[in-house]
Amino acid sequence: MKLKTWSITGSIALLAIIVVLYFSQNHIKKVPIFKQSDFNSVNSVKSWKKFSEELKISEKGTKIEDFQLILDKNNHIYSVKFELVEKVNDKFTVLQYSHCYSCETEGENRVYISKSTSDEWLQYNKLIEANRFFSALEQLNQQGFFEGSKFNYHLLVSSGWTENIQVDGDYYILQNSNLKKMDEVSTSKKSKGFNMQDIGSDRPSNFSTDKETTKIVFIDS
Repeated sequence: MKLKTWSITGSIALLAIIVVLYFSQNHIKKVPIFKQSDFNSVNSVKSWKKFSEELKISEKGTKIEDFQLILDKNNHIYSVKFELVEKVNDKFTVLQYSHCYSCETEGENRVYISKSTSDEWLQYNKLIEANRFFSALEQLNQQGFFEGSKFNYHLLVSSGWTENIQVDGDYYILQNSNLKKMDEVSTSKKSKGFNMQDIGSDRPSNFSTDKETTKIVFIDS
């Protein structure tokens, strides 16, 4: 009987150790990237630095994709979501983040973060580094790019993909920390970088791009 008791006790202890090790390695702190809901007072660079430190994310080499930030007319945050991709020892750690600040349903004002790993991430080399992205977001915010929307809500969205474009069309460009309209920039110059769209809507959903609702900024790298 003693032998059986010790065997069961030992199995329980081993299971407890495994559970502790699993959660210590896979538990993710549910921390918001933006501590304030007023985006006018947010410093995106400092917010990203603090966020990466709290979640032990490497600032160097971590890429961002599918960024979506919804603001109301007063530039208060309605919701934010994005993915981070970190390359570690030829494997990819993918962190999915979402936070709804103004959801009406009780209990929905929460941070959701999940983490997974993958042997490959085909678009990794084409994505912009998170450091560069949040630096550009801060510069645009400081220069008032997101202010003065005539819509009740507007969506800031970026795939995070770098691309080559011919500088012309209905664009703004953030170049050397200076925000300019495209007619102020030489149309013969080719640039490489990523773009962000600011799309207006009267509701925090059903955003559609057209000439009346959308302005685009190209962030030159």
